[in-house]
Amino acid sequence: MRNIARIIIALMINHGFSVAQTVDPRIDDNAGMMRQVLELEGYSMKQIHDAAELWIKQNYRNPNEVIMVNDSNYIRVNEHVDLPNISSNVVDCYVATEWDFKDGKLRLTITDYNCKSQYSDFNALVSMRNKNGNVKMGYSAHHSWVVDSFNKKARGLHDLLQNGLQRDDDW
Repeated sequence: MRNIARIIIALMINHGFSVAQTVDPRIDDNAGMMRQVLELEGYSMKQIHDAAELWIKQNYRNPNEVIMVNDSNYIRVNEHVDLPNISSNVVDCYVATEWDFKDGKLRLTITDYNCKSQYSDFNALVSMRNKNGNVKMGYSAHHSWVVDSFNKKARGLHDLLQNGLQRDDDW
């Protein structure tokens, strides 16, 4: 019995699960969203919008299929979540990301993290934390995906703005 418990713990650690993984402070698991306002001083609303639009086009296989709304001050993307080591037959999730633009600012929000499983339909950002403030058992893959996805979007937008939207290659 001890060997089985050791194997389970080793598998959990090897797959990135942590018994005491703290919920990212940007996640509001009462409202079911992750949000942060990014300060982008010196950039106009149009520059930030264009960078976000370019990032989406560069990072999605079919950008026109994931972009639900594209206005001058707002973009909404709905994408399929590919959780590592979890088949979509077990849990199939879609998430919405909202990009709100102002001069010098971007409000990035991940909402509507809706999943379907054989047991129920649920928003994986709702009630993610246990009484100790850590990620509940079974939510580690969702937590990792949403934090990694959020950081990738914010970092990508920042890099595009810093490096400019024009390509320097001479082909």
